Amino acid sequence: IRKMEEVNALELLKEEMEADEVHLKVNAIHRMKTVLMSLSDDEIKGPLFSYVNKIIDSECDEVLFAIAEEFGKTDIFNMCDGSQLLEALEKLAGCDETVVREQAALSLRNICVQMNESDVQDIFIPLVLKLASSDWFPGRVSACSLFSKAYEKAGSHKEELRKKFLELCNEDTPIVRRAGSSKLGEFATHVEKTHVIQEILPLFRKLAQDEQDQIRLLCIESLVPMAQYLSREENQVNTLGALLVAGEDKNWKVRLTFAKNFAQLAEAFGKEITDGHLIQTFSAFLNDSEAEVKDAAIASLSKCLKIISSEKITGFLLPAIQPMYADASPQFKAGLAKAL
Repeated sequence: IRKMEEVNALELLKEEMEADEVHLKVNAIHRMKTVLMSLSDDEIKGPLFSYVNKIIDSECDEVLFAIAEEFGKTDIFNMCDGSQLLEALEKLAGCDETVVREQAALSLRNICVQMNESDVQDIFIPLVLKLASSDWFPGRVSACSLFSKAYEKAGSHKEELRKKFLELCNEDTPIVRRAGSSKLGEFATHVEKTHVIQEILPLFRKLAQDEQDQIRLLCIESLVPMAQYLSREENQVNTLGALLVAGEDKNWKVRLTFAKNFAQLAEAFGKEITDGHLIQTFSAFLNDSEAEVKDAAIASLSKCLKIISSEKITGFLLPAIQPMYADASPQFKAGLAKAL
């Protein structure tokens, strides 16, 4: 199995990659495991990876996506030199094409989970920091999704990772700031609470007021895991104010995101804060000028009934809903029927 004398697997791969049809090239890449099984360790480290790097520099996005996908698989990782595989994925994570770099970042995350702590600190973290310091934005965008996995095994590098992640979230380049905002909640759940409260939450409150609508929206999504990680008291002090402001955001998509995630946020904040503060925002969503916001709010109602007191439901929510029912959308009526 290890060596087939009659067939040179690398030469066969090269021949298949000469095809004009893209799907044939993609299929050839997806047979990478078979190629690796047919080559010696020296052939993998030398000629094969030399050829793979040549492909990465010249091939179309469909082929690059296939390489990024294959190189994230456990069995491929176990048959290769880890540093060479990571170097190839690093190049792909810096690609202009979004789907390629997203797949490369996903594969890098998968590989990080499989690596031991020493290799993460010696090989993976330098890669993350290198991407995060790229001159061109795609590398910095990809880096944002790698910090949480790296942080778990970072050891003495944790402070450096936190500093660099916060730096990316504060960037002037909106696309990088958006990437950081989208991963802020995930990263926070891997960071010690002291640092979350002292470093990450001030950043969250700043981003929640960002001039970019998409960043304010992403902050709501990031708050869900963050609020679940924090205690109710910590949420009341550190995140409640920003959340209530989001409920009145001028952009309806920000309000829609809040309405969609209301049940999870209410559960994280608890009955007392929900009854005392969040219920007013929820009631406003039910009367929002945008139909999608109203529909999302009523869809969330059945998921959070246990968190809202019966007094608030009968005395506050139902009187607000009743006048709207006749002119409501089918989705709104269906959501209300489910809640009732």
